[in-house]
Amino acid sequence: LVVDEVLAVGDAAFQSKCLEKMGSAARYGGRTILFVSHNMQALRSLCSRAVLLQNGRVVKTGDTASVLNQPEFREGVIRLMQQIQLPDGSWTPGNQFATMRRWPLPAANQTTTMWAALALAGDVPAGAPRSTTIEKAIASQRQQPAHPENREWLATRLLFVQRLGSAEEALAARQALRDARNSDGGWGWEAGVPSDSLTTGLALYVLATTPGTDVDDAALTNAARHWLLAAQQPDGSWLTPSRNITKSTDPERLKARDEIYHYWGTAWVALGLLETLPRPQP
Repeated sequence: LVVDEVLAVGDAAFQSKCLEKMGSAARYGGRTILFVSHNMQALRSLCSRAVLLQNGRVVKTGDTASVLNQPEFREGVIRLMQQIQLPDGSWTPGNQFATMRRWPLPAANQTTTMWAALALAGDVPAGAPRSTTIEKAIASQRQQPAHPENREWLATRLLFVQRLGSAEEALAARQALRDARNSDGGWGWEAGVPSDSLTTGLALYVLATTPGTDVDDAALTNAARHWLLAAQQPDGSWLTPSRNITKSTDPERLKARDEIYHYWGTAWVALGLLETLPRPQP
């Protein structure tokens, strides 16, 4: 079975079903699957072996982890990102942002661009010259209006300006995210909605991994942790009702998306809680 870039289309519910079917066919159906993709997480979860191609030439074969760790793989991803960057320096969102979120496309474009620039800047030492690709993304962001009503945008904005902006921008973004907290100690996905696990976990992680000088950081952290621990399910996970975030009203689609947000929310909560655990004294 040859599957070529199937995850490049459809929404997250469709992609999740594809991964489940392919995994089942490979493990229990006695089939060999040739899976072509740039999605590293999907490659890691589905494939025991991998082949890295560059300009039609085999660069590396072996177990999936060793192939994905090759410098050529990262260089290929960077080239792809450069090719799909728009002339104004932005990147357009995938279907998870475009169809699964209840937000305007400009906010989705900005959030996608900030995450993409952060990924590309991940291996660039602090103070080192930035690539033209990253500089174009920064210039693009500075020309766009803010979307503080969207808490996911706020959290991503803080990470972005902390890494690629000024100290003043980072301070303002940090305060904006703090001020967006609900009275129960958590964060809702947008202004005026109840707190949810995904957004609270994301906000807690971002605040914990960006330097702050607020004297009441401990109180904020404790309130968010208390809200999250109270919301934990008996199986150890956290639920994030998709109806709070998604555009869809179709019951079947909401059910499928509940599972996706369940996974995403649990992941962000785990990261946020881990980052705020007490550090051992030297």
